Amino acid sequence: MTAEGCLEKGLFRFWDVSMERKMSALDGQQLEPEEIADVCRGRAGKSSVDFRSWFSDRPLLDFDPLARRKASRWESSLRTVIFAFSGQVASRDEIRHGRQVIDCLSPQRRKAIEPADVLGLLGPLLIGFRMSRRGEFVQEANRHRDMTAVLQRLLDPGPLDIEIPLCAHRAPRSTEPRRLATNPDDGSARRALALVRLIADNSRVGFVRATLRQQTATERASACMFPSVFLDYLERGRLGELIDTMNQHEYTVRRLAADYSDHRVTVVLEPLDELSLAAEDDLASEHGEDWWRTPDARFTDLLERPAAPRSTALLDAMRHVERFMPELGRIAADSGQPPASNASAEKKAEHWFRRRAATTATGKALFEVAFYRRWAIRTRAANSLGLGFDRDWSRYQRDAWLTAYGDDPDQSIPLLYARRNPHPDASTTLRRLSYRQFWLPGRAESAA
Repeated sequence: MTAEGCLEKGLFRFWDVSMERKMSALDGQQLEPEEIADVCRGRAGKSSVDFRSWFSDRPLLDFDPLARRKASRWESSLRTVIFAFSGQVASRDEIRHGRQVIDCLSPQRRKAIEPADVLGLLGPLLIGFRMSRRGEFVQEANRHRDMTAVLQRLLDPGPLDIEIPLCAHRAPRSTEPRRLATNPDDGSARRALALVRLIADNSRVGFVRATLRQQTATERASACMFPSVFLDYLERGRLGELIDTMNQHEYTVRRLAADYSDHRVTVVLEPLDELSLAAEDDLASEHGEDWWRTPDARFTDLLERPAAPRSTALLDAMRHVERFMPELGRIAADSGQPPASNASAEKKAEHWFRRRAATTATGKALFEVAFYRRWAIRTRAANSLGLGFDRDWSRYQRDAWLTAYGDDPDQSIPLLYARRNPHPDASTTLRRLSYRQFWLPGRAESAA
């Protein structure tokens, strides 16, 4: 049965995206609306949630998808599926964000949308991605028009690519400073991948390919972590341990991706280098081969009119770099002779690091903007969408995306960043959920 057929019949593909994933045995199963209600009852029976005020025995799909009539039915049905999928209760304010997303749909999409689209697509989007009504960029929140752009693409039956860059993850400072986490947390990673599947499986898309982009143990091993992290391994003579850890990360994420793949939704792991090298090619064309050595004294010369998205992106990226990477420009650079082709992975990674130790704060800021811009260019060319599961969601990332779509800061872009909570828990409120930075079960720190 096609995805579109499932939606027409009012069927849902279930994936447990709750904190504890106690109903993961149902993952991938196709459920009738009445069975979704049963899941909701089951969750309520295992918690202190009193759902009687918003749950009823009427048919789950018995509501106007545009909420023009009896909006309370629209709200209660949406709250029901959110609770069934996530185990968390959405506040009325969070539900109303969904109304605004629907209101932003094009007239053609508004005419064609079905109740099953509202529950099977909008519901998971509200679970996974925090929203804000403010016009200006809000840290850790998304705009309604961007969620609308993502929703509209998910209503398109054409094949879809989703690209998801990941970052390296540092172990907690309480264990050993400047060391990578040993492995992704299985429960956290599966919760995030289940969210991808929940959205993909209940879309109208015929085939979905979700690509996780991760830094692998190539010569560019240090490119996706704070310089201080790589330097600490280097100074302690433990580069071999770092390479082994990165190889283990790759193996684990590749195995997890395979567990969430089937004939219709393929989840794969690909090296981050492809995207990074494309961004560096852009920089070399615009700023010369030694773009990464751009003197900080030239930073203001690189800015265009202050309101331009590229200028605001570069300014914000520079603040990010200066805050999190103060060691830039203070590490002794040494180009030396490139290692032989048969040299060890450690030798190749060390040579690349020592050569790039001359990277300035300006050079790093240029790369940050170029990276997200290149990701956006690829997304636009493929009519695809981007989902953010890496640690940071800052203004420069969205502004860098905007440069690929135009200079209008109010332009919508098909990019959403997942909820991030440094201290996630299984309490009953939706805001306690976290899907990003899934290397550690509790609070995690990025190494990039």
